[in-house]
Amino acid sequence: MSHPRVELIEYGIFEVRSVKKILSELSLIGHEFVDAELKLLRGTDKIPLDAGLCFGIKYSLSQFAGSYFTCRLLHPEVENSDRLGFTQTLVEKEVNSAGVYNDFVIFEFNWQMIPGYWTFQIFDGDHVLFEKEFEVFVENSVEEEKDEDYFYDL
Repeated sequence: MSHPRVELIEYGIFEVRSVKKILSELSLIGHEFVDAELKLLRGTDKIPLDAGLCFGIKYSLSQFAGSYFTCRLLHPEVENSDRLGFTQTLVEKEVNSAGVYNDFVIFEFNWQMIPGYWTFQIFDGDHVLFEKEFEVFVENSVEEEKDEDYFYDL
């Protein structure tokens, strides 16, 4: 019996060329993105915290026997506009004929922009088939830049 296989195609920071939003009560942000057309801008697992930035993974799934699989995003605790704290987001995806999928985050809201480790996981039932971790970080603040400038002026 063959086992499901996940192959990473691309990961990093993406440009969103097109995407559709559908309402979802289970989603942290109140909607899910579907039918996304993404273009890889930079392959990296170090993600600067920036409003509007999109990061994630593109992967293929093969030798999968089921009709649905689960994607989980582990992230630092965030509180949405309803003040509910979350450390993970789950999405059930339908297997498609192409076998290629995108899982990604777009920083749309200030409350969503939390530095730390964000990990995408792909599951078959309770079994983790694949995971990819990203480090989301705050770029130098204005104060730090001033300090650096002051140092070089000496």
